[in-house]
Amino acid sequence: MATDKLFHLYSMQYGKSLLKLLDIKDYKDYKAASYTVKDIERRSDVVFENQRGKERAIWVEFQGYRDEFVFYRLNIAINMYCQERDFVGEIMPIVIFLKHSYHKAARMLVYHFQKRQYLFFEPEVIVLGNKSIKELKELKDVHLIPLYPLCDILQDEIKVQSSGWAEEIKQTDQLSIHEKNNILSLLGGFISHRIKKLTLKDINKLLGDFKMEDTQVGKDLIEIGLEKGIEKGKRQTLLSLLSYKFGKIPKPIINHINSISDNKKLDDLALKIIELTELDQLKNLLN
Repeated sequence: MATDKLFHLYSMQYGKSLLKLLDIKDYKDYKAASYTVKDIERRSDVVFENQRGKERAIWVEFQGYRDEFVFYRLNIAINMYCQERDFVGEIMPIVIFLKHSYHKAARMLVYHFQKRQYLFFEPEVIVLGNKSIKELKELKDVHLIPLYPLCDILQDEIKVQSSGWAEEIKQTDQLSIHEKNNILSLLGGFISHRIKKLTLKDINKLLGDFKMEDTQVGKDLIEIGLEKGIEKGKRQTLLSLLSYKFGKIPKPIINHINSISDNKKLDDLALKIIELTELDQLKNLLN
């Protein structure tokens, strides 16, 4: 979930640059938004709503881990969005996968019954891990620099090039100091996503002795990192408890628990697991 929040923070500030990357020609007409779909309590990563043609929207989902049902969840969320907002216009669904393997693992949403096909849902797909930095540079948009670490580049090369990326941001005349600091902080956040062992001190050094902690965006990203660590610890505790009670845990259950990012939901689940006597009862809780 921390990755989702990082992308969400980026998209809400520099969504038009992201739409340029997605080759949306009328990108200037859209405004980024995000909604909580009440029936399933799931917040969208980002929805770009066209401010000229009110009946057009672009729904972008960022996928930073392997999930075979990502298209199913996306389809449900979009349907609920349309219902709650009484929206019957055009929607372009886009999924941005960080790695090719994540895209490959995702099942396409197709329902079959008695050899008939009832629904086919195929969003546009972009895999950042397959893109070269050169492709992003050709768009000539400084706001895309934070996404460079997610492209087809080795971690050691990120360490070498990051100071140059930071300097390019600092030397851009049309940006205010405030905006430069925001972009630098987001670059630091995405570097941290690619190279998880880096400390805050390491990242600041890679950015040319920049101090992420002195900016609001940097503080938000640091908080996301802390939250991610807390969530990971809770998931590991749940899996350890299940393993102690029931032995080997089926992989689908492990994947489901690892996909939970709501701290309260993890806490509630821990209390209920203590009372379980059979593993099948857990399946009912997770459905």
